[in-house]
Amino acid sequence: MKRLTNLIKIGQHEINYVSEVEIESSYENFTDKCTIRMPTKIQWQGKPIIQGSNNTIFKIGDKVEVNLGYDFKNQKTFTGYVTKVSTQTPLEIVCEDAMYLFKKVTYNKSFKKVSLKELVDFLMEKIDEKFKVNITMDVQLGQFIIKKATGVQVLEELKKTYGINSFFRDGELYVGMAYNTKNTTSYRLEKEFVFQQQIIDDSLEYLSAEDRKIKIKATSIDDKNQKIEYETGDADGESRDIFAYNLSAKDLKVLADNSISKYKYSGFEGDFTTFGNPRVRHGDAAKLVDWQYPERNGTYIVKAVTTTFGNNGFRQQVTLAQKIS
Repeated sequence: MKRLTNLIKIGQHEINYVSEVEIESSYENFTDKCTIRMPTKIQWQGKPIIQGSNNTIFKIGDKVEVNLGYDFKNQKTFTGYVTKVSTQTPLEIVCEDAMYLFKKVTYNKSFKKVSLKELVDFLMEKIDEKFKVNITMDVQLGQFIIKKATGVQVLEELKKTYGINSFFRDGELYVGMAYNTKNTTSYRLEKEFVFQQQIIDDSLEYLSAEDRKIKIKATSIDDKNQKIEYETGDADGESRDIFAYNLSAKDLKVLADNSISKYKYSGFEGDFTTFGNPRVRHGDAAKLVDWQYPERNGTYIVKAVTTTFGNNGFRQQVTLAQKIS
């Protein structure tokens, strides 16, 4: 039987015993969150971790690294910073990934014309920690005004207005389109999950293409921030937003109409639970294999992963985005 093992680094301290760890990660959210719970009576180097009535050896802003695994074969599962410490029982430490750094700084700037890369470079100038930035698309944003906004608020505006996602994955900042575009396959890893083996539980629902109702809302933005919009699909369908740049109304219509088939597929939606290994990250491809119903086999983009570790075992709840093959 495999033994659960962990190594948690918080600031200058290393802990290898926790009651529970929960990590919520999704490319739809700006910030991955990690909650660490541990007994209040444990010690570090012979000293109690709680000092006084409401003080601990862990401080807001401390760097955090969470390594989880089996039989001391731990994998780095989360990196970030402490944002809250609660001395309740058990002790609870709430952490966020490096998006925390973008919440700490405020920007003011008026650009007459700016590219996505130039804007991200400007945001990075105030960030103390340096990390790799991967901008997956080349876009001219035109005029862009920032007035007393945090870095995260600027990134939120990019998503709201231009459909540009921003998220961290393994300590690297990605800015661009979501994972279902062709130019993201270079960092996508495929993992196979068999219903009768690695899939412990699921809330998956299989829908045929005919039963799946989808409404596409397509938007094209030019260098002057002028928009062209077009809608197609089922009026009462689940909405999908598509953003494009500098397309004519005719080309935007073609793009939207051709996109219907990507979302109207026969396949699963929902989530499933698997073991802690192999590790799954948002953006990975999950190949689902059903020996009883092989016609339902397919590969899907992973939208979100919730990882839990502790007395109830080591589990990953994997949420699917869309089918890719």
